[in-house]
Parts: sequence; C-alpha cells; structure tokens
Amino acid sequence: MREFDFIEKFMKPLAATAEGADAGATDKTSANSLGLQDDAAILRPRTGYDLVLSKDLIVEGVHFPEGEAGDVVARRALRTNLSDLAAMGAAPVGYLLGLARDGLDKGWLADFARGLQADQEEFGLQLLGGDTVAMPNGLCVSITILGEVPQGLQLTRAGARPRDDLYVSGTIGDAALGLGLLQGQTLFANRLSAEEADFLRDRYNCPQPRVSLGQALHGLATSGIDLSDGLVADCRHIAVASHGMVEIDPAMVPVSQATAKLLDADPMLWRAVLTGGDDYELAFTAAPEDHTRVLLAAEECGIAVTRIGRVKAGQGIKVLDHLPAGVDIGIMTGAGGYQHQ
Repeated sequence: MREFDFIEKFMKPLAATAEGADAGATDKTSANSLGLQDDAAILRPRTGYDLVLSKDLIVEGVHFPEGEAGDVVARRALRTNLSDLAAMGAAPVGYLLGLARDGLDKGWLADFARGLQADQEEFGLQLLGGDTVAMPNGLCVSITILGEVPQGLQLTRAGARPRDDLYVSGTIGDAALGLGLLQGQTLFANRLSAEEADFLRDRYNCPQPRVSLGQALHGLATSGIDLSDGLVADCRHIAVASHGMVEIDPAMVPVSQATAKLLDADPMLWRAVLTGGDDYELAFTAAPEDHTRVLLAAEECGIAVTRIGRVKAGQGIKVLDHLPAGVDIGIMTGAGGYQHQ
C-alpha cells in the first residue's frame, strides 16, 4: 500500500476531531492537524496551563514479538506514551506518529489504525501528524505525545520528602511474567488457567496508563513516576532526584491472583516482580497526613492504590528483607532494573 493512500484511508480519520468542535474550544488546549494536508499542526495552549511532551518508540523483536497484530502494536505504542503523561499528572491532547515498516500490508495497517482509534476514543486525544517510511526489514513505531497540566501542579521525580509514604497503583509484576509466557516459559504455562495466562499476556501487550489517577493526585502527590523499568529501578529514580532514600516493603507490594499463584510455585520469581519492567503503573509519594485523601482520590478514579513503603533521609533504595528464604534481597537492591534495549 502506497504511503499517501495509507494516510488518506487510515490516518486522516484519526485526525478528524481536530477540525471539529474541539478546534476552537477555550476550555482546553486547542490542537488542529489541518487535515494532515500540511507539514505541521497548530497548537494553542490554554491560559494557565503548561504543555507536557514525551516520546517513546517501540521496535519489533525488542518490545513486541515479530508478526504481532497491528492493533496490539498500535495500542502498546500509544499507551506507553500515555503513561508518561500520567506520571506527570498531565491530560492528553494529541500525538505525532512515526511508522517505519518493511512494506505496507493493507490488512495490518487497517488493524493498526483501528487500535489507535480505540485508544483515541478511550483517552481523549487525536492524531496531529507524523511520517511513514519504508525500512529494509522489521517494524518501528515512534510516538511523540503532547499533554497539558495546570501550571505548578505537574508531578516530577524530585519532590519526595523524608516521612512521605510510597504508593503504587494496580498490581506489580504482571507484565514481566506475561512476557515470560510470551517467551514460552513452561513453569508459567503449566501453573496457570487459560484465563490467568491471558490476563498476564494482556498486561504486557496492552498496558493500562493511569491518566485519570495522575490528574487526581494534583496537590497530593509530592513525586511520581510510571513503572516502565521495574519497581526497584524506578523508585531509585525518585530517590536520586529527591536526594533521599526510598524504602520498599515487598510484603506490601500488591500482586494479582495469577502472579500470586506463580510466586507460590516459585518464590524466586519475586525478583522478576520487583525488578521486571513494563507494568506502566504509577509509583508516587505523599505526606502521611494525606493518606485518606490519596485513597479517596484513587477511589474516585476506580483505581486501586497501595502504600508499600516510605521515604527516609539518606540515599538510594532499600528493599526490606520480608520475602521467603533464598530470595536474594541484596542483589535486588543493587539491580539496575529492566533494560529496554
């Protein structure tokens, strides 16, 4: 399928909302793709808000298996970027898409566009432009995402203070174990029901960016980050940026039913749970006196949050020795986290 045919058939519908009522709205940042007829889009930030920008790219054979369905690739690419906005407490506005592929199969591209459309509708953003190129082999998807946040209310990694509580959203470790399933690790397949295995695979393939929670934490969270590189590594980023020590109690880390079943079978999988990547949950800190307010804000979003540790004076990260015998806490504490290569 030729590039301009692809743009006309599949990409222009994804940018259509830019020419609708939202284009002149005054209650949010205005984004206009100009119908993808020009080489750039127009953005008009609303008064009192800052723009937040992030970019991630995913590569076939590294971030997803070769031959993966187009809608799965699209949603993974968009959601990893949405998670970056969530970590900053930002609301999505729009995105730019880069697609490099060996050939342009019409059926795959239709699935890809369908996946993007589904997430645009769910998270309230639109395509603003981009580029497509041919590549000798493989597939690479690059997204630059734009969001907005009220001035002075953005979350960063640098605000955690001694005595703050450490929280995470959702459950931890599912994506790392889901990747193990996708890679054919037999222990996982033999221990799980079909529904549990599907759940873990879906947690890797289709992350759940906590966009509403990030915004609900305005004025409550003192720091925040999304868990792309693993719980230990990403909490270390908070510790370094905030010039403190982050202490994690693994006994308090929330896990799903499927992950708990695998941990019962092999406690050594705790290492994967604490250091594996791609959960795309939020880790954040808040003052102890704000605990009830944090829980209420999360409840209003329909997202579970769990207090799993605290911030102390010092530096680095500490994982308490609250795991089954034989699990090497010392190695985990010094681990660098999951590496996206």
